[in-house]
Amino acid sequence: MTPERPPLPRVIAQLARDATPVAPLPPPSARLTTWTLKAATAAAIVTILLGLRPDVVVRLRDPRFIAAAVVTLAIALAAAAAAFVLSVPGAGPRRVMRAMPLLAAAAWGMLLWVRLTAAGEPVTQLAATPWHPACVVLILSVGALPGIWLFAMLRRAAPLQPLWTGALAALASLALGALGTQFVCPIDAPAHQLLWHFTPVVLITFVGLALGARLFDWRRLAAGTFRSLR
Repeated sequence: MTPERPPLPRVIAQLARDATPVAPLPPPSARLTTWTLKAATAAAIVTILLGLRPDVVVRLRDPRFIAAAVVTLAIALAAAAAAFVLSVPGAGPRRVMRAMPLLAAAAWGMLLWVRLTAAGEPVTQLAATPWHPACVVLILSVGALPGIWLFAMLRRAAPLQPLWTGALAALASLALGALGTQFVCPIDAPAHQLLWHFTPVVLITFVGLALGARLFDWRRLAAGTFRSLR
């Protein structure tokens, strides 16, 4: 049996008594700018503290290194922008916003795969790639603060698609973590980056689905409010 809900007048009266002034949130573009500045600063500091790779200055002259950095940065910004837009009911073309970070992530994977196949025998290269779970730790370390801030900012809004919002928020912070990891990890082999940079970002992004379902589901939060009024 489902628990009986309290009478509507009682609920309205209780909500009116407990109501506090609500400050309107800035538009998604302003919140994206705020998050980007804070997240980029935190990610840069953590990356430096973890220790930059010795040849970072040389690698900055490599077009492949720059291309990978640009793609991961594009994923982070596109995913964060889409998450902020999705947190506003009725704002923006949602399908287009969801597609942009996914296309950028696919471009990152294709870029690594093209480099892998250009060297020949991609399966052999992947099988011979040593285990490097430290890269996963680096990605999570760099992306931790940006992720916490992003989920907190989104929770203040009203996401009507909690799963998508959570997944995009996770993708944004993880892509930023992968960007920082690129400046720490000394291994540029495409097989390594495909297995230990790209794949962890994709897989851990699914954790954002669970976080979104828990943090952004207004139906669950409303049910908790009704239970507290009984």
